Amino acid sequence: MHVLAEASRAFAEVSTNYPVLLERIARTTADLVGDGCFVTLLDAEREHVFHAAFAHRDAALQADLRALLSERSAWSTGSDTLTATVIRTGNPQLLAEVDPASMAAASPEQFRPILARLEARSVAIVAIRSRRQIIGALAMSRREPGHPYGADDVSLLEDLASRAGLAMENARLCADLENRVQQRTADLEVVNEELEALSYSAAHDLRAPLRSIDGFSLALLEDYGDKLDAEGQRYLKHVREAAMQMSQRIDDLLKLSRVARGEIYRERVDLSALVRDATARLARAEPQRRVEVVVEDGLTVEGDARLVEVIVDNLVANAWKFTRKREGARIELGARTTEQPTVYFIRDNGAGFDMRYADRLFGAFQRLHGANEFEGSGIGLATVQRVVRRHRGRVWAEATVEGGATFFFTLEEGNVGARQTSRSLPLGVQMSK
Repeated sequence: MHVLAEASRAFAEVSTNYPVLLERIARTTADLVGDGCFVTLLDAEREHVFHAAFAHRDAALQADLRALLSERSAWSTGSDTLTATVIRTGNPQLLAEVDPASMAAASPEQFRPILARLEARSVAIVAIRSRRQIIGALAMSRREPGHPYGADDVSLLEDLASRAGLAMENARLCADLENRVQQRTADLEVVNEELEALSYSAAHDLRAPLRSIDGFSLALLEDYGDKLDAEGQRYLKHVREAAMQMSQRIDDLLKLSRVARGEIYRERVDLSALVRDATARLARAEPQRRVEVVVEDGLTVEGDARLVEVIVDNLVANAWKFTRKREGARIELGARTTEQPTVYFIRDNGAGFDMRYADRLFGAFQRLHGANEFEGSGIGLATVQRVVRRHRGRVWAEATVEGGATFFFTLEEGNVGARQTSRSLPLGVQMSK
């Protein structure tokens, strides 16, 4: 039982890789039963048998026979070979003692070079089953005289074949699942591209009528405002404000769409320098503010420089905005380099947020604070998430109300100089921490 348990473990280790699994089955069976093991399988039409893997304790013989096997075509399940007979009937075949020359002479011509090199003096063959259906056979041979296979060997071989069949079925299921995932992913990418194109086109096309609404409402206010009472003028101002708000949202949508389009070129990017540049620009825009900026020196990341800058600009702007009401405001860039991949973070001591609503944080146009408290459209963090996803990374946040927030992100590493055209998921699909 220990031997069988070891075999099951050996098969399970490679059960997601079908070709490697077949080699493992041949190798394990050859080592346990000896000397050589052929794994033969039925084709999809169940009309022919072919050699799928071979292993032998003699490495030189194994290399020679693998070369010979690669030159031999499949043979019919209706032939009178021992393997075909086992596959047809399901009954094991045991030739305890055979003469190698006689066996080679009695075999089909295509197998004579193999059998002559194999010099088999004892042969045992059993069926491999999956879901109670025969899918192939394990064929064993020994070349040393005086050590024939017996009933115990056949019994052990049948147990090994049973475990091999189960492992092969698992491998097939894993392969089917992987194919389905790849197909669904491909389908999703197509739909996503269509959605991206539609959102970009719709947002772009809405600009013209909005400009007309804004322009004509302004002209109406300027040319005919004196003929309107205060309430009428207020209505027109509301129209203009709504048009400008919608225009800003459209601009945000177009920005979000742009970061999901085009090719990514990965290079080493100086993250510390980007954060310093971003905070310097914000400080110039609001010179009256006093914010302590702490940047860990020498932090770099692999990614598209243009898109990494988008991540930094949005996260730093977010921290800058939500520390506006804080005396002694502080923004910090750091990294947890002991983790793989490296986790980068931007931390502030601002307004923070309630973690109960963290799942809404990265949704487009989602806001956790009222517009009367802090400005913004709610598109910045959605943009960050989209860029991070395009780099096959993660982004998440931790915070407490009035205790500040920390935004963490990772980017896939090890692809400097590589180009990729991966696309992000549609709007509204959230990434868990």
